[in-house]
Amino acid sequence: MIGFGVPYKINKVINLTPFRVTKNRYEISRDEFSVIGAPVYGGRLPSPFVRRLKNIKADNSPAILLVVYGNVGYGDALLELKEISTKAGFSPISAGAFIAEPAFSDDLHPIAKDRPDSLDTRIAIQFGAESFKRHMTKTVTKEENELSLPGKYPYHESKISFLVSPDMNKAKCTKCGICSE
Repeated sequence: MIGFGVPYKINKVINLTPFRVTKNRYEISRDEFSVIGAPVYGGRLPSPFVRRLKNIKADNSPAILLVVYGNVGYGDALLELKEISTKAGFSPISAGAFIAEPAFSDDLHPIAKDRPDSLDTRIAIQFGAESFKRHMTKTVTKEENELSLPGKYPYHESKISFLVSPDMNKAKCTKCGICSE
């Protein structure tokens, strides 16, 4: 993945955000290297992302795990991502948490304003390069590869609820999901 410190071109991008991918199934082969990234809300992964990630089946495929949070903390999200991706068949080689400005940040309520900045970007690129090098040189034993990540299991219940919804004419709604995208 060029631009993240991993010297490969991107062959496949699976965006789990759109509503229409809810039922799509994906398979990742043993020789594919993956970067799995997710946002954090209230210290947890969003439930739609979790449901959709469970539709991916990997064959012991190496993966870098990433979460992006809005300057407060990432709670159990990285540990949760490790658990879900491992159950899906990925073999996590590294994990990182990065700060970014959330979509709902505004001038009146700024959160992680102008993040990631140039330093954040350099750190992410270095992290990606070191992760990939670690994987390619195979200097890590299976025991060392068992990532020890912060978080507590069972995970705390997410108390985040979004009270925002698009304006719509219910009589014309076909439940296509486009408005949720």
